[in-house]
Amino acid sequence: MRRFIFLIALWALICLVMFAPVRWALAFAPDEARAQLVPESVRGTIWRGQGAAFLPKTQWPVTLNYRINPFKAALNQPFANLAFSGPGLSGYGDIGRTGGKDIKAEFELSQLPISDRRVKNVSGNVFITLDQLKMNPNCKEAQGQVRTNILASNASSWQGWSGPILSGPISCDGDNVLARLTGGDKDIDVMIDLRLTPEGRYDVDMQLRPQTILPNGLGFILSALGFEEQADGTMRLREQGAMFQGVKR
Repeated sequence: MRRFIFLIALWALICLVMFAPVRWALAFAPDEARAQLVPESVRGTIWRGQGAAFLPKTQWPVTLNYRINPFKAALNQPFANLAFSGPGLSGYGDIGRTGGKDIKAEFELSQLPISDRRVKNVSGNVFITLDQLKMNPNCKEAQGQVRTNILASNASSWQGWSGPILSGPISCDGDNVLARLTGGDKDIDVMIDLRLTPEGRYDVDMQLRPQTILPNGLGFILSALGFEEQADGTMRLREQGAMFQGVKR
């Protein structure tokens, strides 16, 4: 009889662990994590479900679908498989306490919540692949690639200059995540260094080096956007700011 009661209790405990609603776990989540969640959106169990949240350091809402593997968590490996989507964003990857791996994300620039009027009508896509990302809490290791067609997608804004496809590696630069994009054509070589800080800010250094005379009107447009001409003819823009303001253009 005691063995039977023990088996019933054990089975009840297993069911409780397997099917415990994720809302129960929210009471034990850190205050910072709870502040980013939309509590009424959370559905499912601790191990599989969905919800809405704001990306860290932003007011940028995303929808999350997750599956958690507790055995990987015990081995200190990325244990949560996430699929995420929001205004101008979609992607998926494996995330853990200190980073993630096999992360893929796509950004649609015309939908991102950026309030800067200079890029109000900018379109195009940014594709990111991260094979490895370690954050504890700052950037420890980042291995990946980024690619964008932003220049080619906005040829009408550049006086007909379509511009090259830009691509390059993602790595760590001190505490920051660094994306270094390059590309070129017969008219201009383009180099962009974009640093993302743990505080949710960006530092961008954009350089356009003409191989010939700039296409008609392009120099004027670049100046209006804040580019400054250097002694060697390079057009350069350096800027810092908050990544996302949570306001759709």
